[in-house]
Amino acid sequence: MVIKLVLFDADGTLWGFTNNKDRVRRLNEAVINKDVLPLLNHLKKRNIPCKLLTYQQYNDKRYSQRKIKYWLKHFNLLRYFNEIFIADKNNNIKEEIIKKILSSNRLEKNEIMFIGDRYKWDYLPAKNTGIKAILLDNPDNKIYKVKKYTFKQLIKSFNFY
Repeated sequence: MVIKLVLFDADGTLWGFTNNKDRVRRLNEAVINKDVLPLLNHLKKRNIPCKLLTYQQYNDKRYSQRKIKYWLKHFNLLRYFNEIFIADKNNNIKEEIIKKILSSNRLEKNEIMFIGDRYKWDYLPAKNTGIKAILLDNPDNKIYKVKKYTFKQLIKSFNFY
């Protein structure tokens, strides 16, 4: 399998939170996830585009876009992503967005992967559309019986040309 496009989730995938108990997202409590930069640099070196597909709780999609761009700039990650897609917490919406991305980029399902930290909101929508679904290895995901990856393992495990 040759990967030609990588989709990422944002919260929990690119960055995490020091106070994760209340799931409130505050920039001053956010930290970039370990080893995400080596993977992003690896993909950039190979000219593999990255897009962000993330859930945001706000009804105003323009506000959500601005907020995500602000966070990406804060972590110096904006240069890695050429497009940002905002979904609501409806898996069907993420699935529809993935199908549009496949179509608009003229990619086969085996040429795209989605990397996320949440089984229900990231892994399942990707799996349901038939693309490679990557679930990050974190304590919340121990209960799911699927292969989990670290960012370092992703670099070694997949053909990124």
